[in-house]
Amino acid sequence: MANCTKSILDPLMCGKMEVDSAIDLEIDEILEKPLFGVRVWEILYGAFAVISLIVILLCCCVRFRIPRTKQEIEADYVRKQITTPG
Repeated sequence: MANCTKSILDPLMCGKMEVDSAIDLEIDEILEKPLFGVRVWEILYGAFAVISLIVILLCCCVRFRIPRTKQEIEADYVRKQITTPG
């Protein structure tokens, strides 16, 4: 409470800072806890990286497209007929 300034909001702001600090310390402890030999934040970062990579590969490398006009639908049909043997 020594860092709080003198104002009407002192009790509200000082209490909030103490709660935020306690929550931050708790989150820091959880993230720094070793799990399977690595820290939790490293696992979360790795999982996020893998999920991002999968999304990028699916969106960029695989063509997901819905034809929008009748001409595009007909052109896709003709293209498929030309490329399929038989």
